[in-house]
Amino acid sequence: LYKNFTDFINPSIDIVEGVIIDQPKVAVSDIIKEVSLLTDLLINDDQSVEDCRSYAQILINKYQLQDLTIFVREFIVMIRDMKLTLSSRHDFFVYIKFYNLIQLFLSINDEYLDYVNPVIDQFLLAMSDISGIDWRIKLFEQLPEFIIRICLDKLSKFETISNQKQRNFYCKLFNDFKDNLDHKDVKNIKFAF
Repeated sequence: LYKNFTDFINPSIDIVEGVIIDQPKVAVSDIIKEVSLLTDLLINDDQSVEDCRSYAQILINKYQLQDLTIFVREFIVMIRDMKLTLSSRHDFFVYIKFYNLIQLFLSINDEYLDYVNPVIDQFLLAMSDISGIDWRIKLFEQLPEFIIRICLDKLSKFETISNQKQRNFYCKLFNDFKDNLDHKDVKNIKFAF
């Protein structure tokens, strides 16, 4: 009875050009299934960034904001739990596709950035496996510029990090990028600074 009453007060309808369209509530199990499908696209080397973006756009159009928030949170958790490295070309390509999708999701709701921060930390810490600033610059330059800005902002706040190893690495990485803005491969990093 209570559920019927709340559904009556808060109907799931949308009005498009004067036409009332009923939008049924999405079950969490359906959201998890969609998260798995999108993740499968990300880890499939045959799927491009644009393929993933097209599918994500379909999901964005399908979900209401509250359902999309659940979807994005679960999607980010799934990627975080994959523990991707940068020593694998496959894993790096997954990161590239992921960050392109995140940029799309953040354009809808910038509060999703809170969910992304652990994955960004994971990515930045994985940069310690890459030796030499040349390779680090090449990897960073392939990220969307918006994500580079977020990463650089995170790196610039290294003094606020309590973990000494992480703080020292973030400081070194930030200063390496700052000191190499004239490097031949630097384009997006310079704009992000």
